Amino acid sequence: MINCCLMNSLHLKSIQNKIVDAIGADGMEFLLHTKNYFTATLLLKGIYFLTIPIFTSLLTPADYGILGIYTSLVSIFTVLIGLNFDSATIRYFYEDQDDYEDFIRSVYWFVTVIGVFCIVLIYIFRNAIAIYFNVEEDIVLYAVLVPFFNHSFMMYLSTMQAKRQSKRYSQLVLLQRLSSLALTILVIYLMTNDRYLGRIYMELLTAGISFLLFLRYFGKKYTFHWRYIKYAANIAIPLIPHVLSSFIMSYFARIIINKVDGSASAGIFSLADDVGAIMMVVSMSFNKSWTPIFYQKMNDNDVIGIRKQSARIIKYTALIAVFLIFFSREIVLLVANDRYLAALAIIPPIILGKAFGPLYTIYSHVTDYYKKMIAISITTIAVGIFNIFLNSIFIPEYGAIAGAYTSMTCSILLFVFHYVTARYIIGSKVLLLRPMLTPYIWVVLAIVFYLWGVENIESLLLFILIKVTFLVLIFIAFFKARIV
Repeated sequence: MINCCLMNSLHLKSIQNKIVDAIGADGMEFLLHTKNYFTATLLLKGIYFLTIPIFTSLLTPADYGILGIYTSLVSIFTVLIGLNFDSATIRYFYEDQDDYEDFIRSVYWFVTVIGVFCIVLIYIFRNAIAIYFNVEEDIVLYAVLVPFFNHSFMMYLSTMQAKRQSKRYSQLVLLQRLSSLALTILVIYLMTNDRYLGRIYMELLTAGISFLLFLRYFGKKYTFHWRYIKYAANIAIPLIPHVLSSFIMSYFARIIINKVDGSASAGIFSLADDVGAIMMVVSMSFNKSWTPIFYQKMNDNDVIGIRKQSARIIKYTALIAVFLIFFSREIVLLVANDRYLAALAIIPPIILGKAFGPLYTIYSHVTDYYKKMIAISITTIAVGIFNIFLNSIFIPEYGAIAGAYTSMTCSILLFVFHYVTARYIIGSKVLLLRPMLTPYIWVVLAIVFYLWGVENIESLLLFILIKVTFLVLIFIAFFKARIV
């Protein structure tokens, strides 16, 4: 028995060594951190997707649409309250200073004061905001309170990410989000009217508890120095338009659909966007793992390491995108009832657009490293304005599906602009274009094949077998090809 266990251990060690030889020690470190971030996020999203049938049975498309607008408001207010300072907390960690804890606490207290100011301001203008977003005033107030109470938790998570404590990061995220989700389902089930408020109430409750818990951590030692605020402001504030524009591209379509076609259509689009959010989970997990590694490699001038790992990230992204596109129909049929079937046509372009997220983020990291934040903001603002223009023109004419294609178009434009900024304005030659773009050819081919197959292949079993074969061929092509 002991010999058998020893042989298995040696066999596993041999496999691990072969993986390290294949992808390198840096690649292995990236995958280990990604595993932690991805596992936590995937568990959250996985459980969330498993509960979508519960939500779609308890909530009408109109209720689902209101929650979609509420989510949009929370995202916008999160940036306004936090001033995007969480990005500066990660960057400061790699300045080789020994005062990181003092920096974190100074930033925390400054953001808290700004948050109080934002709450007062939004309360004053709550009526105008509610009219514009076509929601009740209470929704606006709840949407600003949740990110205010959550900022302590998010600041602490940023310190965990900077220190590469991905396991603890994942545990904390899982604990907060799963408790909120469990309470949400219970309260929605017990409510008889306006059930969508059940989710909002429980998010407010868990955010409030997190605020009190992490207030003890940040408040146990009061420190405040304006030099830290100046550093954080120089890094973060120029990026606020960039982050807000990113949210515009993510959520403005929902807002226009809600205003033009009502909350029911917004609910259909929100469900399609939730399915496409699986791709965003991948993008966020890769980004959280790659950001600290990238900064370290840039400090070490490890160009080859950056090129290899960036190319791998894009290959992983493309492979997952193809899988989601191929099986998007099955996912929707699994998690929603007949009231939401209109979402099927919206999902493929949403997934392709979100698949470009890791690509333009990798190039924006180059710009961020050289502290050219204005360039990042100008790029995203320009695309955000173009997104508003496209949605305002095409959604009233073609409906929710137009929002999916405008978002996809703007994601591709973001990559183009970030590439031009990094390569020609900054003059960086760290990243090579060809290995970064080639995997997306397979994604486009997958969409074309999928749309053709839906129309021409009648046998469901045959279609699934062909899709699986296509996936295997892509996998072999990706990982037999030379990375750089």
